[in-house]
Amino acid sequence: MKIGTVKELLAPARQDPALQGVALVLVEAGTERIAAADLVGAKPGDRVVLLTGPVAASVTMRAHTDAAAIAIL
Repeated sequence: MKIGTVKELLAPARQDPALQGVALVLVEAGTERIAAADLVGAKPGDRVVLLTGPVAASVTMRAHTDAAAIAIL
């Protein structure tokens, strides 16, 4: 679990059909910049809780994702 700040909303040119309707955000957590599935409707400037790895994939219950924003602080 990580805490980071949403830097921008991402607009992919193509997206896996299993992630249809799921927004993507770019999150800065420490020195890392992570693209994450946004499950909470976060906006730039919001601080979010990120799940990473296999846990993130199980939370989205869709296509494999490496990171998911699950809460706004």
